[in-house]
Amino acid sequence: MNYNYGSMAILGIGKVNLNTAGNSMFGKILDCWSGSNKETNIVVRHIWNSKKMMVVHTSAHPDNVVKDYTTTRQLEFHHDQSCRRIEGVWQVIGVVPHTIEGLTKIKEITGVNTISFYTFK
Repeated sequence: MNYNYGSMAILGIGKVNLNTAGNSMFGKILDCWSGSNKETNIVVRHIWNSKKMMVVHTSAHPDNVVKDYTTTRQLEFHHDQSCRRIEGVWQVIGVVPHTIEGLTKIKEITGVNTISFYTFK
């Protein structure tokens, strides 16, 4: 295994269009996951390459996630199935509900229309 102790297991679902919620694996991610204020998307940025960003989805309620994932927290991840480390250290730059409004907020935070999504495992 090549992941660091304390890194979190995540699994990629591919890119998501933040304007349409479209995803090649699931169609619309709001249809796949509940698309409600009860789930959360955590936006992270690579600390050494600010152009590298991704979103990690969790079924946890936003109120709970905001407490644990402050915008200064740094995280490490590994792939759920291969246990390979996902390069580098990532910093939380936003926590938003898993809604169409939340996707719009991700677009505002990142300045991109499409971004890679992962889910905790």
